[in-house]
Amino acid sequence: MLLNGFLDYVERNSGELLIVGDLLELWYCRLESVLSAHAELFDRLAEMNFTYILGNHDEDLANLQYNEVSPHRLFDKISPPVVRALGGKTFKFMHGHEVDPFIRKRSKTLCRVFGPVVDLLHSNSDSVALTYDLCSDVALEIGEAALAVWKRLFELTKHAADDCLAILPNEEQSLLKRHRRTKKMLRRYRADLHEGLYDVAVVGHTHKAGRFSDWYFNSGSWTAHRNNFLRISPDGSVELFDWHTFGPLRNSAIVIRDS
Repeated sequence: MLLNGFLDYVERNSGELLIVGDLLELWYCRLESVLSAHAELFDRLAEMNFTYILGNHDEDLANLQYNEVSPHRLFDKISPPVVRALGGKTFKFMHGHEVDPFIRKRSKTLCRVFGPVVDLLHSNSDSVALTYDLCSDVALEIGEAALAVWKRLFELTKHAADDCLAILPNEEQSLLKRHRRTKKMLRRYRADLHEGLYDVAVVGHTHKAGRFSDWYFNSGSWTAHRNNFLRISPDGSVELFDWHTFGPLRNSAIVIRDS
């Protein structure tokens, strides 16, 4: 199993594993079913040096922190976004939905309506083209488009967008010409960075593994064509890898490009 091989790698290197959200798919699946299907994996994660930051697809687990009895020891390691000082910089580890205005109860309800269809497609396909990542991305892209129209009509964010662009270096402005959703998310992270909330953002959410400049790193996904992870050293250096049966393979992806 690829994931077990990766967990062996983390333990051999005495690493700490931080999962930045969406470990579980609770928009489409019931928690009881997920626990039953993956009990062995959850047992192993619970024994590791492991921090579990919730994403939009599993944020309902936050309520478990207030119950007297947790359904699994894994959930004792649930954490809000984590801030760490590494190499003289402030790193913030978060899923990314925290700055995404489309992630609301309406979007969760919509995805749950289509959940049975997604399960049917997923169970009857040998291709990774029909993955939860793809379905979530499509839903969020549609939501972003609808939200953009609504915002344009009421001109609620024009000045904020202009301000964000004004503080971007020229090379970053050049990169932000394409990829609508990634562009919007980067502007939101960049605005928080400009406010001094962190120096480096480490996120997931949009599933696009890679970096942007020296302050944004996306850990990617393990449910699509590649299995991505970030390796972060105590000195603050960040490297992106893909995990294969033979081990890690360096990935130099930039989340959006100018060409």
